[in-house]
Amino acid sequence: MNAIFCNANTLLDVSIIMDLQKRGMEFVFITATEEIRYILRRHYGLEVASLDEYRMLDLYARDLLPVYEYGREEYLSILDRYKVLGELTMATRRRFFNIACDYWNSYIDDHNIEFVIFKMVPHLFYDFVIHELCEERGIRKVIIEKTYWEDVILLQKTFRDTDHLKPDVGLNAVKDVIGRIKVTGLPYWTEAKIANQQRQEELYQELSGLSRGIEVLKRLLRPSGTAEYGFYHDRYVPLMKIRRYGRFKQLGIRKKIAKNNDKILREYHESITDFDVVRGGRNIIFFLQCQPEKSTTPLGGKY
Repeated sequence: MNAIFCNANTLLDVSIIMDLQKRGMEFVFITATEEIRYILRRHYGLEVASLDEYRMLDLYARDLLPVYEYGREEYLSILDRYKVLGELTMATRRRFFNIACDYWNSYIDDHNIEFVIFKMVPHLFYDFVIHELCEERGIRKVIIEKTYWEDVILLQKTFRDTDHLKPDVGLNAVKDVIGRIKVTGLPYWTEAKIANQQRQEELYQELSGLSRGIEVLKRLLRPSGTAEYGFYHDRYVPLMKIRRYGRFKQLGIRKKIAKNNDKILREYHESITDFDVVRGGRNIIFFLQCQPEKSTTPLGGKY
């Protein structure tokens, strides 16, 4: 069974991936943190086909007209997280979303994807696109969502309803694997985060003095207040395309893209209401999830 694992970021995810692989599930694509990619490659010989979240946008930097047409316009706000790279009109969002759908439709066909595992509700754009295509194409999937009870993990077929999971070969395999992973004393995500921090420190210690020096030098030489890639004049510009321009043009593009950081922060601070203003009043408050993205798209939209 060919599968995709989206957003592996803890050692628990490594355990799930390796255990399911032993059961015959072939992971042809895994997105993961740098530390998890290293562990999967170094200790298990599993190559992870993945890019970091923002560089993944380079996959969709094409001038062709998109074939796919996405029907849920309210969910185009999933692209809000990329405002940091430039302003996005609704026309740009629609075009970019559809191009991404074209890319992943082709990927699913080319690799005969039969099952997709999402670690937490899809909200990183690429995983949201994959989720939507799974919904439309009837591809089996499961969302692994943490809860705030020890040893309890919620398995969902979709974030749009919370029906219990019906018997299914792929889903039951995930349920069996997770059911055998137990923790002691701490919730699993806390235990995994501590283990990841320890592993990250080990990775840093493994770097030679020269490698560390090169990393520090790179940071010092990077012009402050600039971005490597982003939306410029309503079109996504990948890093390689920016490099084709002269140095002054490059700097101008990066400066323009990076200015969005300041604008977004300014808009955020302007929208905040001081607590003294609302204290003592009669207010209705919705306490949504702790993760900021879930307070907007996709889980916070109804509010």
